[in-house]
Amino acid sequence: MKIKKKAAEQKAQRKYVNEVRLVGYLGQQPKRYDNRVVMSLATVSYSKRHEDWHYHTEWHRIVAWGKLAEEVTALAKGDHIEVKGDLRSRVFAAIEILSPVTQKSSDNDMIWEIRARSVSVLDRAKDRIKAD
Repeated sequence: MKIKKKAAEQKAQRKYVNEVRLVGYLGQQPKRYDNRVVMSLATVSYSKRHEDWHYHTEWHRIVAWGKLAEEVTALAKGDHIEVKGDLRSRVFAAIEILSPVTQKSSDNDMIWEIRARSVSVLDRAKDRIKAD
């Protein structure tokens, strides 16, 4: 009976996959907020159009929690890292400042972020951390 239930759970888990793997460079020093650390990661994609190469830089918001958050505070701007995690969306109320006196609350905005499960240091950043 337990075997059938476990097999059914595994089959259901395979239907839904939310995994992200990003390799890029940190755009700024990780910032600590209460119990989490937020990082900005830049990735680049290339494409060829009419014999010319074009590239596009995409910025990703990475959020680390708990022990991982403590570990990533050692990273610095420009470090080459790999992040594995899952994609999360959340809604927040943004405040649009119209003048120093009045503030208008805009509609709720959607933000997408990567909730990090692991962060690996690549390339030159390894040497810097080993030297510390």
